[in-house]
Amino acid sequence: MEGWRARPRFVTYRLPLPLEGLGRLNGNRWSFLLIPGWRDLRSLPLEEICAHQYIACNEAVLDARSRIDFAQWLDVSYEDLTSDPVATVRWLFKNLALDFTPEVQAFAENLTDRPGSTALTPPQPDKWRHQNPSEIERILPLVARTERRLGW
Repeated sequence: MEGWRARPRFVTYRLPLPLEGLGRLNGNRWSFLLIPGWRDLRSLPLEEICAHQYIACNEAVLDARSRIDFAQWLDVSYEDLTSDPVATVRWLFKNLALDFTPEVQAFAENLTDRPGSTALTPPQPDKWRHQNPSEIERILPLVARTERRLGW
């Protein structure tokens, strides 16, 4: 939601039909992934559009994972990555048979100090719960099925 509000930074599409449920964000600009069925979302509030993007992205990954040999897939949680980035990256590199170089270690040591290219603030555990809490609470039933599939 914060990325949508940071226009024009994350605008990825100009729509042929305007969004109508976003107040000051109304118009033909769409941020991040343009998901199937976006036309049906045009009059929804921002938190619902973002929830549908979250569902579409995670369901696509979960569906892809079911078609890939288990031995070729590694799960890394955001919580592990933000709570202990060095250990998590070391584990990831070990399981990918990659060298954990001093440069990789330095990157991991500073991972939580800076936002990534698609973030506005540095990563931190439960960041999503602290930003827009009432909107997040409202969409929890919408994302419940996907959350269960993700192991939450």
